[in-house]
Amino acid sequence: MSNSAKKFAGNTVGVSSACVIVKGTIIEGDFKSNSDTRMDGIIKGNVTCSARMIMGKDATIEGNVKTKQASISGVFTGDLSVDDLLSLTETAKVDGTVTAKQIEVSEGALLNGTVLVGEKEAAPSEKR
Repeated sequence: MSNSAKKFAGNTVGVSSACVIVKGTIIEGDFKSNSDTRMDGIIKGNVTCSARMIMGKDATIEGNVKTKQASISGVFTGDLSVDDLLSLTETAKVDGTVTAKQIEVSEGALLNGTVLVGEKEAAPSEKR
């Protein structure tokens, strides 16, 4: 096997641990991923990602998203629930209800809607 083939084979192993939705891809319906997910396409439906979700500047999601961590550079419309850190870059456009443990918003990002940040408080019946 040549050096370039070995290098390519080595990189292939790393790529298989992440899901990539390339620019030009359109998904209509619900989408679920158990690995880190990079989105540069369009999703019209709900997204569940048990790892980190990265939306590129060309990505669009219309639907509800539940994920562990998120970095958004594209256009998002819907309800967004992030268990840990949500990062909005300068090109992000978010419209909807956002719930996250932590949030960082870069200058230039657009955020319109309801934002809830911090630990979720237990319901009164759960505190006993």
